[in-house]
Amino acid sequence: MKKDLNYYKKLDLKFKKENRTFYNLTRDFVFKSVFDYNPNILKRMFISVLKLDLIPSITNIDLKNIEMPKDIKKEYKKNLDLLVFLSPNHTISVEVNNSPFEDVKRRNVMYLAKVFSQSLNSGENHRLLKNRKFYQLNINSENSNFGEDSWYIRSTNTGKIAIDDIAFYIKNIEFYYDLYYTKHRKLEEDKLWLVLIASKNFEEMYTIASKLMSGKERDKFMEDVERINMDAYTLTKEEQEFMEDEILN
Repeated sequence: MKKDLNYYKKLDLKFKKENRTFYNLTRDFVFKSVFDYNPNILKRMFISVLKLDLIPSITNIDLKNIEMPKDIKKEYKKNLDLLVFLSPNHTISVEVNNSPFEDVKRRNVMYLAKVFSQSLNSGENHRLLKNRKFYQLNINSENSNFGEDSWYIRSTNTGKIAIDDIAFYIKNIEFYYDLYYTKHRKLEEDKLWLVLIASKNFEEMYTIASKLMSGKERDKFMEDVERINMDAYTLTKEEQEFMEDEILN
């Protein structure tokens, strides 16, 4: 069967009829499972969303924290938490939050400081750190009246950015999701990636993926999203209800 837009429309109807939950890319297990098989797509997404001066074709990507939780009940309810390395010198801590950034900013700052301090191997010179960039990407899934924000270390005397290779980026995906549908589906590429993460069903995800990927990439990507979602329903009914209650609450 050809898995085109009509196929995924029918799959959405099947999920709705059977009262199934669509697990999108804000879920840790889904994100890691899908992008572990599609690292080149993930690489392009980070370069676009963070507007990095990197060329995707010559940039390598290494995912950390890719291990899956052993407790099956926790796999689909846990929000994304991932550490990414982009060659030659970018370290990106990625986190999805259901709370406003104001509520988690201290934790994010302390975690990035930990990543920074642990980035050198024993015996390495700390001068090497000046050539590395450390970013915290906070993908917020709460409704917000603004799309994004960025935090840097600034001088109180000059007001200028004192350290530009350590930064925090806040991206409110629900803001861009709503904007996509009110702006007649016309958004820049970096915003479309955020809409992809926020997609609420297969049809939406397929449509956005078609704008960002080649046909071959999209088809493989969607098959992986479908596979992970279908795997969720090989669990017992009790486990399914547990996960869905956790997500809704």
